[in-house]
Amino acid sequence: MADTYIAEGRILDEKRKPIKNLYVEAFDDDVGLGPFSSVFGNALSPNDYLGNAFTNKDGVFRIKFKTASFKGKYEVFEGQPDVYLVISDEYGVIKTTAVNNRPKNNRFEFKVTIKDESPFFDPYANSAQRLLTQFTATGQSADPALINPIWTGPLLIRSITSYLHYSDPRVAQLYGNPGPQVSARPKDSPDHEHIIPWRKTK
Repeated sequence: MADTYIAEGRILDEKRKPIKNLYVEAFDDDVGLGPFSSVFGNALSPNDYLGNAFTNKDGVFRIKFKTASFKGKYEVFEGQPDVYLVISDEYGVIKTTAVNNRPKNNRFEFKVTIKDESPFFDPYANSAQRLLTQFTATGQSADPALINPIWTGPLLIRSITSYLHYSDPRVAQLYGNPGPQVSARPKDSPDHEHIIPWRKTK
């Protein structure tokens, strides 16, 4: 039996576009639990860790591993590895593949499509309405007899200005910034280069 194996493939999105910078981990499914291994704990799911890689700009990854990665000294009945992948982006695990136990020339090929099932959330939606509601509630709870216009006026102006800096793209552009804070969906940006801080590689 050959000593070197390769798990390789390409990861695309629903529009058949490659996804780069995904973190791909390969495992040997020893007891046939595959994606459910973590449910039963290490004692009942001794799946072997084979290696990892990041997808390149074409969505391609390649993980090379040795026989010793999945076959221990006393695993006399261990034959070919049963390989499955755990794929993560910067927010966590997004897909676990089915087991591939049919290598060709010791190569396990994977063709993966990632579906974006996360609901769209726009943190800047209805910003003006929320601002007016907040100021209205503040005004209704304030006692006019206790208001000092000398400091209340400038404070109100600074509050509105600060809010606009963080919510209105037109104000941000006056200062040379493309928009407020970050985009609502940073992964949709073609030059998105987020690095998973706890999984940096040399």
